[in-house]
Amino acid sequence: MKKTTRKLSSLMTAIALVLALFSVMPEGALKAFAEDNSNGVFLNEDTGVLELRGRFTKDQVIFFRHNEKVKNIVAAEGSVLPADCSRMFGQAESESGTYEWVNVDTLDLRNADASEATDISHMFDRTNGIKHVNMAGLDFANVTASSSMFWGHETLETVDLTNVKMPKAESFGLMFFGCISLKSIDLSTLKAGNVRTAVNMFFGCSSLKSAAIKGLDISTVNNMNSMFEDCSSLEEIDLSSVDMTSVQWMKHMFTSCHSLKKADLSNAKTPNLHSTDFMFSDCGALESVDLSGMDTGNIKSMQCMFVWDAKLKNVDFSGINTENVTDMSCMFQDCHGLRVLDLTSFDTSSVTKIQAMFLNCYHLVRIYASTDFNTDNVRVKDSENMFSGCTHLVGRQGTKYNESITDKNRARLDIKGNPGYFSTKLNNLPGDVNSDGKVTADDAVITARMAAGYGSDDYIFKYDFYAADINNDGNITADDAIIIARSAADYGDYKYIYTM
Repeated sequence: MKKTTRKLSSLMTAIALVLALFSVMPEGALKAFAEDNSNGVFLNEDTGVLELRGRFTKDQVIFFRHNEKVKNIVAAEGSVLPADCSRMFGQAESESGTYEWVNVDTLDLRNADASEATDISHMFDRTNGIKHVNMAGLDFANVTASSSMFWGHETLETVDLTNVKMPKAESFGLMFFGCISLKSIDLSTLKAGNVRTAVNMFFGCSSLKSAAIKGLDISTVNNMNSMFEDCSSLEEIDLSSVDMTSVQWMKHMFTSCHSLKKADLSNAKTPNLHSTDFMFSDCGALESVDLSGMDTGNIKSMQCMFVWDAKLKNVDFSGINTENVTDMSCMFQDCHGLRVLDLTSFDTSSVTKIQAMFLNCYHLVRIYASTDFNTDNVRVKDSENMFSGCTHLVGRQGTKYNESITDKNRARLDIKGNPGYFSTKLNNLPGDVNSDGKVTADDAVITARMAAGYGSDDYIFKYDFYAADINNDGNITADDAIIIARSAADYGDYKYIYTM
């Protein structure tokens, strides 16, 4: 009994000393969840800075997650990220509610040592409240788990990943999924050489306008499905000459990128690419796509690749290989802005499905093709509605659209005695629209009438679109007619025509 009394007395004395200590601490003193001043996590209530020092733990960080006094989080020089960083700054849920960093503006980890970290997956998962993250220069030398790093971080506005190294990271999947406040990102100096997937990497980043990824090493990535899907503010993407040698899937890669106007994939190295299904579907502002020189020899399916792209005017397919493609169904469905398509590089000998390929392309006047565009392996049933709604389409010899023949039976070059909707591409002198071997006022007049409305004059269909498109913008406009007229009149601009 006496021993119990003495223990209780000692405990009460200790509690009294602690309370006395806190009673004399000045306002704004450091509040800590740590064993000593050199290791742990410390909050300065005067400044609102939560400082990470030395060897701190994930639990020590999480302890402050619900603290509304935290304004900024800073890793001190010499601080060491723990091996398990998963969800370290993420949202927490409990029976009493959801805990977020509600008042934090900036998280600065630049001074941390990241060499011991192995798992950064979901590290900032739904870290709502934090607006800016700076990780510039961090070397995640031993990280393998990296998926969903910023998943659902709806308040993230900027993230600095300059010169960040992730040599062993295996996934970019869902990395910025749902970061609806992120407006731009530069990954051009991010070093990664072991990543296998980028599925949904930027899915739903609805405010993202630009993404610099040209210098990013994605040579080991095999899946880019939905990588930029629903990035409705993305205006332009440059993937030209990007090494994507391991990529097999690009399904829905840019689906619903409603602000995307131009995409450059010229000379993209994709020798293992199997599918581009719905790749640019529902890109309502898309006008131009350059696929020239893209390595497409192993693609099996291009199903609905440009479906619902109402403003699409020009697609450069020159140099691509389609000999192994089996599905081209609904490839250009509802591309109302298309006036001409150059498919002379298409080899469709393996195609078995081609239904609705040009469905409702009601402004389409010319489809240029070669004898390699054949439908021998396509059943009539699998070509239904191939040309339905292409009311202005006319073949080279004048075969006009017939609403009762819209399947594979018109998917051929238009020649006498064998009507079709396709045309052979002439190699006319630029500006020689009527193919008489010279550029005259007649060519200018024809071009002007073409620019005024493709459906207004039946005779214009027999003339050469490419000779009329003198400025190579994929469209016939008054500018083309003016250039041709000045050349015909010998205003000193005749040589200019050959530079276009």
